[in-house]
Amino acid sequence: MNGEEILTDRRHVRFLLFLGEADRPMKESEFLALTSNYYTARAELGVLVAEGLVECVETDRSTARWYALTYRGRSIVPVLKVAIERMDTILGRAVSDADGEVL
Repeated sequence: MNGEEILTDRRHVRFLLFLGEADRPMKESEFLALTSNYYTARAELGVLVAEGLVECVETDRSTARWYALTYRGRSIVPVLKVAIERMDTILGRAVSDADGEVL
């Protein structure tokens, strides 16, 4: 998967940012905050694991699956945040310009 493919699927970005903001391993069921479908969450995590951005973490605490960002995933999260902030700024200006307001 290349950068464009990561950015074109909103779930990829949302899941990576969700894990990045938590800064801890997260239980599989916690991802239901992003999608109401358990199988969608599981499939999305499977894609991110296959791409080496997320890893399944073994714990003694429970039989549930836990996930954490890999080094590669942790490297991408700050870049995604900056890209989103820049796009929001540009889109905000575009809306203001279309309304005729001067920034």
